[in-house]
Parts: sequence; C-alpha cells; structure tokens
Amino acid sequence: MQGAEPGHASQEARTVRQRLAGTRGEAGSYDAYVGQFVLVRSLYERGEGSGAFAAMSRFMDMLKAREGGISGRAADELWDSAIW
Repeated sequence: MQGAEPGHASQEARTVRQRLAGTRGEAGSYDAYVGQFVLVRSLYERGEGSGAFAAMSRFMDMLKAREGGISGRAADELWDSAIW
C-alpha cells in the first residue's frame, strides 16, 4: 500500500492499547512499544520494506529485553498485537 489513511496510525495505537487492557495493573511502560509498532506499520504501508524489517526487529528486541519493565504476559500481548 502506498500511504496510510488519515488517522490510521492513531487507530493502530488504539488497537495495541486495547490488547494491553488485560494487563492493567502490571508494572511497566508501554508507550515505546506502541510507538515502535506504529512505526513498523507506517514504514510498511509506505513501501519501505527494509525500514519496516529493521523496525520490527527492534520491536522484537524490545520484547525480548522486556524494556520498560514489562511482564512476560504483557510482552506476549504485544507480540500477539504485532502478528495479528
């Protein structure tokens, strides 16, 4: 796809945040993950495959390292959001 629909990035962010709703009350910061996920999607939709690949790799590295102090459960929810 060439270009995203207006408001598409904010819809992606809402989708990720909804997936994380089940992890409420768990410690951790999720904003960096939401931002990275939106970046991956945006790059992909602009046809920037190598950039999207690199950004997705960074997203997976963040999950593996549990950056932001997130739990394993939250990492699983974020991963599920990314692949669905």
